[in-house]
Amino acid sequence: MTEPKIGYRPIRYRLTDEDRAAFGGPEWVTFDRRELFRLPSSELMKIETAINATVGQFLTSALQGSAFGTKATIFIARRFAGIKEDFEKFDPHIFEMDSEPVGEESDEEPDPTPLPSDGLDKPE
Repeated sequence: MTEPKIGYRPIRYRLTDEDRAAFGGPEWVTFDRRELFRLPSSELMKIETAINATVGQFLTSALQGSAFGTKATIFIARRFAGIKEDFEKFDPHIFEMDSEPVGEESDEEPDPTPLPSDGLDKPE
């Protein structure tokens, strides 16, 4: 597995076959922090509640390559793909996954256009 860093280049992740069988979802999910930055504060707060960390704590952990940061990155990417699940119950083998950068690296600022609310509520 390569260790791409979260930056202005989206990264796509593929869970192991075992984890996809256990947790479902598409074969690949993509995390682009620009998508996260376009969310209104209410949606960001739902993510913070779901992962029990601030967005700042999450991004710092993700950039450091921590287990929490990696798990939260995939969890958020799966949320953007429409998958609702409990963060605590989502327990993939994060260092056995495949990951790869998507598209061209960009120095562009994130698009400020907010995305519509897509049901990122924490599951009951």
